[in-house]
Amino acid sequence: MPAGDLSYGLQYLANRFTIALNPAWLPKSQAPFEIGPTRWRDGGPIPLTIQDALPDAWGDLVLTACFGRKLSPVEVLMETNRERVGGLVFWGKDKALQEAQQPSAADHAIEMATLEELQIAADQIAQGIEVPITTRRMLNPGASLGGARPKASLVDADELWLAKFAAPADTMDVQLLEAGTLTLAAQCGIRVPEFRLRKIGHRSVLLLRRFDRPGSVTSGHRIHYLSGAAMTNCAYQGNEGSYVKLAQSLREHGVSGAMRLDLEELFIRLLFNLFVDNTDDHIKNHGYLHDGANRYRLSPVFDVVPQLTNLGYQGIRVKESNNASLEDAMSIAREFGVAPKAADRALQKISDVLAESADVYRSVGLPERDVQQVMACFARQRALIEGRDGTS
Repeated sequence: MPAGDLSYGLQYLANRFTIALNPAWLPKSQAPFEIGPTRWRDGGPIPLTIQDALPDAWGDLVLTACFGRKLSPVEVLMETNRERVGGLVFWGKDKALQEAQQPSAADHAIEMATLEELQIAADQIAQGIEVPITTRRMLNPGASLGGARPKASLVDADELWLAKFAAPADTMDVQLLEAGTLTLAAQCGIRVPEFRLRKIGHRSVLLLRRFDRPGSVTSGHRIHYLSGAAMTNCAYQGNEGSYVKLAQSLREHGVSGAMRLDLEELFIRLLFNLFVDNTDDHIKNHGYLHDGANRYRLSPVFDVVPQLTNLGYQGIRVKESNNASLEDAMSIAREFGVAPKAADRALQKISDVLAESADVYRSVGLPERDVQQVMACFARQRALIEGRDGTS
């Protein structure tokens, strides 16, 4: 028995400017989509496209702190409209669309001078310490990208940014580590969001321009976003996601004039993640942005951080397994439309960039002892992905 259904309104279907919520799995259709009981490992009863609109682990923590209880998924969708990633807005029969998106940007704008207050609040929430309601609300728990790490959306110069803060248990400045890794990714030909670093005492804050909110906040412009999970219909909880499936989705729903570039970049991202020990490349840490006419492009990369563990596996399948294998990655280059010589050039480019990576991490302010720890990790990782003894 279905638990419910999801359907498009007739006016929405008749409007030629509207798009499908998901061209692959929720195409525009008069027929309702049944929502039935689904195993947790398959994503649960909520469609993966709608799950993209739910907060991440940090957002859940902030919501619980704000309301004093765990909210239902429907309540969460209603309470997180303003800063969520993508273009979806939810409201019930008792609210108008305009009311669902209140307060306005001017009402909730947070100036850069309040970053220190936000960092303190993030520390307190992470540790389960009571925080004043006004401060809790400033951490705006809308669905975002970044998992369980403390973060908050904020407005600067009428632009929406995501601020990522230090966590109480950090043993390294993760914000500097991520900034350095984004710099390396850009040098390898990977699109990254605009980012800045700020200091709060001895700790750093990483500010990332929201790529789903171009232009000014007051314009209200949003870009529809689909995670890799939603686009491939592979739940985060399961083990069905793969780089090949991400590539297949681009072939089916990508922008024709940019498809070759996006596929090649996806292959470069795979290689880069292998080399820098980013094993947090799970299916929801890949995304697509609507580019018009129900066609999509890869979003800028996000949450690319060396895990410094050298465990030898990735968050999704490289070939037939999650093993961090350079041989496996190179063997599937043609799935991305990358010829062998082009794959070799991409590999050499990443090797050349990473050969200078110590200076990049120093340039963003990472302490020398941490730079050396990252370099040791990269050396072990290269030996590991090449099938050599990573401890030698």
